Amino acid sequence: MCVGGIRFPVHSFLCFRKSMKKHLLSILCLLMVITASHAIPAKPGKVMFRQPDGTTVTLVLHGDEFSHVTTTSDNYTVVKTSAGYQYAVKEQGMLVPSGITAHDMSYRAADENAFLSSHAKMLRADITYEGEQKMNRARSLWKSPATAGEPQKEGKYDYSNFRGLVILVEWNDLSFTRTDTRDFFSSMMNDENYGGYYTQDTQQWVECTGSVRDYFSDNSMGLFQPSFDVVGPVKINRSHTYPQGASNGWQCAVDVIETANGLVDYSKYDADGDGVVDMFYIIYAGYGSNVGGNNEGYIWPYASSYAYPYRTYDGVRMGRYACSTEICDVEAYGGKTLDGIGTICHEFSHVLGLPDLYDTDYSANGQSNDPGVWSIMAGGGYNNSSRTPTGYGTYERYSVGFMQPETITEEGSYSLEPLNESNEAYRINSSVPKEYFILENRQKTKWDTYLPGSGMLIFRVDSTSTYVWTSNTVNCNPNHNYFEMVRANPRMSGGMITESAYDPFPGLGNVMAINNETSPSLKSWTGAPTPLSLNSIRENGGIVSFNVGGEEVDSDVEDFESMALTGTDMTGVEGVFCKWDMTGARIIAATEDYGTGNKACGIARGGHLASSVIEKGVNTLEFDFWNTTAVSVMIRTEYSADGGVTWNAMRNTEGQQQTQVQKNKHVHMKYLVNLPAGAMYRISQTSGLPTQYNCIDNIAVMFNDLGTGISDVSSGADAAAVQSAVYNLAGQCVVPDAKGFVIVRSRTADGRIVTKKIWR
Repeated sequence: MCVGGIRFPVHSFLCFRKSMKKHLLSILCLLMVITASHAIPAKPGKVMFRQPDGTTVTLVLHGDEFSHVTTTSDNYTVVKTSAGYQYAVKEQGMLVPSGITAHDMSYRAADENAFLSSHAKMLRADITYEGEQKMNRARSLWKSPATAGEPQKEGKYDYSNFRGLVILVEWNDLSFTRTDTRDFFSSMMNDENYGGYYTQDTQQWVECTGSVRDYFSDNSMGLFQPSFDVVGPVKINRSHTYPQGASNGWQCAVDVIETANGLVDYSKYDADGDGVVDMFYIIYAGYGSNVGGNNEGYIWPYASSYAYPYRTYDGVRMGRYACSTEICDVEAYGGKTLDGIGTICHEFSHVLGLPDLYDTDYSANGQSNDPGVWSIMAGGGYNNSSRTPTGYGTYERYSVGFMQPETITEEGSYSLEPLNESNEAYRINSSVPKEYFILENRQKTKWDTYLPGSGMLIFRVDSTSTYVWTSNTVNCNPNHNYFEMVRANPRMSGGMITESAYDPFPGLGNVMAINNETSPSLKSWTGAPTPLSLNSIRENGGIVSFNVGGEEVDSDVEDFESMALTGTDMTGVEGVFCKWDMTGARIIAATEDYGTGNKACGIARGGHLASSVIEKGVNTLEFDFWNTTAVSVMIRTEYSADGGVTWNAMRNTEGQQQTQVQKNKHVHMKYLVNLPAGAMYRISQTSGLPTQYNCIDNIAVMFNDLGTGISDVSSGADAAAVQSAVYNLAGQCVVPDAKGFVIVRSRTADGRIVTKKIWR
């Protein structure tokens, strides 16, 4: 629900089992007087700012209307003062100037470097209660998007007959820069095969890839060809600094609707007949505060719901709307680059039901990686100054019903033509229900021209949690991204993954295979292996080809779904991979707040959940724990090798024998077990309340009797081995004649798997 969009791999065992509801396309009107909004993230890029002392500092704006900061190029937070930009310090949750003027690295004096040596980067002010409430209200708008698990099989809109409303708005102290404003924006919205425009001042040709209509027509293969009525310009009696970002944006929107009322029959824009205008869009004259260095009083583009949901115009009520600005440039430079269509295409994609795929809470829960410029729903709206927003990928097309990827279920040879030409892609289901991988071929043509590379892109789509997909928080948790780009050979910058030509397969990194043992891998988010692998990935003439092979996997997940709701102190309860004894524990109904299916295991202080003897060796064990109470609790996981006579504490991947879980918090626990067959396992709660139940769910085990490893080091290949695959030390498949230290995994003539590290 953010406009525009800016903006991986953590291996854990989490298997959500909650049934996904199929959603119709809908635009909801938020029934509250105070408007809720989502804002466009800051425009990417750096701005050179001249300080009053004559030096320059490179500034980068991060975040959106809810939470944004300006930093130096090396991520030290700065604040603007009358003396220029100074480094920020945090006092009582707020950012205040330190008194030290900020400079680029090469111009810093010794005392400045000394100050920064102990200074944290990316300082942010604490989000206020009002700000948090605003974000929560914004998420409450997001009730019926397309879900990752199911395509939109029907919608409220007739794709072939959709009409949108665009209102052009001037301030009482600022007008549009062009004299042909209405005709200009009407062409940008509606013209077929739109090629660009001439600037009015210099008559310079500005090339564009297409109009908004072209974008949706191309990416739907002609199914969705919207038209837009452009109205105005109208002038509202507000200064262009009145919005204060988006704080007063709701009042501006009310002014716009009231002012344009005499020019518009709003009833024409209720396509689904529910009595609510489906969507209106506002383009304001002037600059936006989403560009680094601009006045923070300017409007920050955002999306919201009308502040007065019961007020009617022409017999209909106002619902969802969004806005952007005429100019997307730095005012201090005198730049007047007109904004392209990226913001509008992103926002109308929300109308179709798509969520944001970037980290919509930024660093509130840790900073996530996301698809970036590879997706219009992340950072792809800004490509080529927003004139060439990234085309729809398979996920977007599949979710809104524009295509159906073919599911690969067996070994064989496969090929992919470019997605924007063929509208074809593949899907491989992981071993976890409602999680799958998308395989698509993206080439640098038409809407994908400004992508950083070409080849096969792989995405892991985890639709096990209804909540994250319906609350617009798909990639807010860096420990669990629900839409993850599986990058072939990720590049890092400033501790974050950046988009590059190394992301696709084979890409610049020439990564030719991916399976359960490579890095990255085809394992599910839970760490469960996928039954298929990809190898011999090649790109030739824009066509991607690859082979699919089988993978032996052995794992299970206890989700408690087959068990009856019970009292406490049960023994021998039949589960997925063992029987369970419950002492001070019981089977409970899961809720929207805890557990991920219909049932889970409840446990209180002094409670134990113990397995029977596991007849296989266990490599890893993982589970989810929700503290549902108002006090912190301690949990402990143990194993027994003597049938339950003695129990030994296990350390989790954080090195803890006991883990404290704060009140009303969820944690995911992972243990590298590596124990042989015949062991038992027990989860205990050692503190907390004795009569209130917390929640355990998704106990996942990977069995270790299929494990392989590097067996030895030699100076040459095994002559008896055949069907070899060659990997670098990062586990990525490379060309067969790669030099240096490589890993050779092969099958001998008698069928044995041999894995060796060799130098050649």
